[in-house]
Amino acid sequence: MTPRTRPNPARIGSNLDLRVLFALLWSLLPSVGRSQSISAAAPPSQARSELRVEAVPIEGGAELLTVFGRVLPSTGATPDLDVRELPLLSVLRDTLGSPDPEVHRLRYVWVHSYTRPTPKQRSAAGVPFLYSGLVNKRRADSQIPPPLLDLSSGSSSVGKRLAKIFLRNIVFDSRAALIKGSAFTYFRNQREFRQAHLIRALEVFSLLEADRDRQRSFSTSELHHLQARLVLSDALFGGWLDQTRVERVYQKQNTRTAQIRARNWELLRQRAEEEGLYFDPLLLPDGTATHALLWVARADAINNLKSRFDGRFLSIQSPWRDARLSAWKGEVAVRYFDSENRIVSAETPQARAVELIPLALYGLDYPKIPVLLVDFRHPLNAKRRELSQRFVDDVARNVLSLSTFGNFYYGTGKASMDFVTRRRGADISQQTRLSACSQLKLLLSLDTTLDPELRNNISRRLERVALNPMENDLGLEFQLARDQYEALLRYARDPDGLATRLALDRRKERTHSVHGGVEKTLLQMANILTFGLYTHREKADPELVALLEAQRRTESSTYLLREALQSSPRPEIDRNAEALQRALRYLAENRGRDRKQLVGLAAQLFAVSRDESIRELCLESLHSLGSSKARKQLLHIAHDTSLDSRWRERSAELLGLAMFDPPHTESGRQTISTSTSTEVGGN
Repeated sequence: MTPRTRPNPARIGSNLDLRVLFALLWSLLPSVGRSQSISAAAPPSQARSELRVEAVPIEGGAELLTVFGRVLPSTGATPDLDVRELPLLSVLRDTLGSPDPEVHRLRYVWVHSYTRPTPKQRSAAGVPFLYSGLVNKRRADSQIPPPLLDLSSGSSSVGKRLAKIFLRNIVFDSRAALIKGSAFTYFRNQREFRQAHLIRALEVFSLLEADRDRQRSFSTSELHHLQARLVLSDALFGGWLDQTRVERVYQKQNTRTAQIRARNWELLRQRAEEEGLYFDPLLLPDGTATHALLWVARADAINNLKSRFDGRFLSIQSPWRDARLSAWKGEVAVRYFDSENRIVSAETPQARAVELIPLALYGLDYPKIPVLLVDFRHPLNAKRRELSQRFVDDVARNVLSLSTFGNFYYGTGKASMDFVTRRRGADISQQTRLSACSQLKLLLSLDTTLDPELRNNISRRLERVALNPMENDLGLEFQLARDQYEALLRYARDPDGLATRLALDRRKERTHSVHGGVEKTLLQMANILTFGLYTHREKADPELVALLEAQRRTESSTYLLREALQSSPRPEIDRNAEALQRALRYLAENRGRDRKQLVGLAAQLFAVSRDESIRELCLESLHSLGSSKARKQLLHIAHDTSLDSRWRERSAELLGLAMFDPPHTESGRQTISTSTSTEVGGN
């Protein structure tokens, strides 16, 4: 066991239970006179993992950004230790050949361990009640690696998801039980295989965001956008959310995850202390604890006279006087403690050695309690929990042909059981366990603080828990990732490869600006009704890059104003006032098809802002638009008696009207309305 640092209290959510918060603060105090069952002390110099981003230019104005995980040996390690760089994922950024970030767009995300399953893996994935992998993929295909996520798919992703729902629930559901069960099992394994890599990509981007001092290849907004799109990738209509809502999704998910991890950290630490065990959190390179190990001292396991052990929360059997621990031949760790039960180095005077045996490994992202992933004494314990709910669901659907919607009694009983298990914190949710296992694979890939033999042991036991035949062993994933990265580089350097695909995507993107209103809706419906097979693209245009650059600047300026209005009642304080003025001026000078949106943004910004320059620019923008809605907004400002007279006079001046004195009287308001009714109606 390698001692770990404690989590930063600032990461804990504001609504954390007061009891847990008090216990966390108590745990940060010096450990004088406290039980040795608590893992306490700052860690010595240890191995760490670093991320590196490499950019490869793509013909046509783009770049391929690849994130590598580099494992560095610890201080004092042998110099011949194997130092490897692992390509984790790649992102295609479409820059249009411009250095301006406003016109940059992210296109695709490749996770290099995400491969096309072999025919044998596909066949095994369709076998009902097969909850284990039979074969691994030994080498990557010569084909182009499949992208994990298309960030510009939009309605196409909705159409493809509807196609799978249609095939699974309508076409195959009416067939024989064997065909129905095979189709349902295959689609589920395929979906979970993709979800596991989505979670892994999400963690990599979180690590990049935490390493902002060294990693500047991605902007903060790009990292937030990537993480939010990964979270929304499984939502049916997630691709239709605009950028402002995507940002809120990221913030909500990030806060919720931090709260769950902090609560589970403290719950597991408290239980370990009460049961006389050693709590050892496993940290990602950014200091985030996603998993934790529990250890027991060999002497305590043999000599402890304690008869009571509450294994219900920990989901393991009592270690006291366990014959398997007294004859333990597996991995052990030796740690040294001083007289105050603090972990110290072996050279410390009067340090006493304690031999520790691993008991279990837990994931900290489960909503209710820490979820058991590896039981070192009972390998089938975690497997049984993984199968508990899935087997019942498969029997009901594939054998008894029951569904929650088609059978009232089954649906009611299942809903009641799910409610009880969620309330009691039973760790049988496959989706959450899938997330914890995927995160653990990434941690084992990057973390060198664990003993190599223990890491290999955890990896082997984790593979036994896996239920998906499409998954590959961790060691083979390393080689597959390198092979797929090389294949992606060849595809990127091929003139008929990634550059050609990028040109097609740009023609599809241009559709959003050329067609508006009803036309755009009809094109989206055509894509959905054909299940993503039909995608409208504009004709190739020599001026396509220039047109797209103007379109993207318009979109960026619109997003900046909308996000500023939604995030703060005083945008010029929380945002750069010059940036707001620049965005508003650009939209006024480069009016697109939809002028109504700009009219609303200018009117809202004038109403909430107190910056005189911004307000003046809002009035000038409304005047330059020249539409009836813009003139109505100016007329409304001229009539608003709550405003300062200079703004009312300025608005009337832009309308070509003379303000009457006193302007707030009913006669004055009536005169202005009468004099402008013809002009407004005519426009």
